[in-house]
Amino acid sequence: MEVGLLRLFKQPTFMSKFISLVAKAKGIDIIYFQVGDIDQENHKINGKILIDNEWVNITTNIPKVIDVSAFSLKHKEEIAYLNKRSVLTENGKKRMTKATLQKRLLEDDHFKKYIIPSQDCSSFSVVEEYLNLYNTVIIKPVSGQKGQGIYKVNKQNENQYELSYQQSKKIVSLKELNEFFNQDIISTGKKHLVQKFISSTTPDGSPFDIRVHLEKNNKGEWTIPKMFVRIGLGQKVTSNISQGGGSSDANIFFQTYYKELTDDILGQLEQLGYDIAAKIEKLRSTELMTMGLDVGMDTNGDLYIFEVNSAPGTTRLRSDVVLLRTDYYKYLLSKQDQF
Repeated sequence: MEVGLLRLFKQPTFMSKFISLVAKAKGIDIIYFQVGDIDQENHKINGKILIDNEWVNITTNIPKVIDVSAFSLKHKEEIAYLNKRSVLTENGKKRMTKATLQKRLLEDDHFKKYIIPSQDCSSFSVVEEYLNLYNTVIIKPVSGQKGQGIYKVNKQNENQYELSYQQSKKIVSLKELNEFFNQDIISTGKKHLVQKFISSTTPDGSPFDIRVHLEKNNKGEWTIPKMFVRIGLGQKVTSNISQGGGSSDANIFFQTYYKELTDDILGQLEQLGYDIAAKIEKLRSTELMTMGLDVGMDTNGDLYIFEVNSAPGTTRLRSDVVLLRTDYYKYLLSKQDQF
């Protein structure tokens, strides 16, 4: 049995090798390949296979199941070709922007309480409107990654605003805020959102969010191998670890700060994870393999969806992810053998 691993990198990563070794123990050969390795004329893959701990070039038929990196979806022609011949763990069908997903969730009575008020901000007047409504807002790029380009603005009075970014903050006038918006937001050419600020902070004032990581198991069902909290130590706006934060097991974090409420909070997070995974599969009319849900919690204990990630990082749970994904490959292969 063969399963394809479609990735962007020319050379297989440690994670790809890890997957290949575990899959081989389950009777599955992993074929690592890039978009350029697809031979559409002959319906072959010119990829690599791990033999005796070395990656060896191989030409083979297109595997029945292909694990597709979400970062490869920009190659639409090739993805469409593979989708006609294989089961893909991500086929790009009906993918949604953050704004579109928020709109669809707002239409659902079950999810709308978890949605943070936000709006596209192509003009400074929208930012002013949100500041007047909520006093503190976030301005962030629609397609941002790792907390980059996210600003917090707090209205202190009619002509004084606190502008924060990562570990810095300064006081600006309304005119200076307008100039900042034109020079640092509009000039980038990227679409941005303005959003009500949710004060998801520890008692010492550090921002945090909760990552609920979901994977499919050997029955094709969603499971949560890990929930952890990302804490932005010394940061003003986000809890991004790459900018100097840390992480904690969710159970330990909530036991430390919320004590007797821990079981209730963890139960809500788990249920929200399963509900959002099922909802997105329904909205996209497709089955997915992995998902990362980022959640904030305000001072009242209310949960808010920050983001849903179709390619969540695996650094903190590699073993769990590899075991689950290789089991899921076997499940998908078994379904193909039934037809």
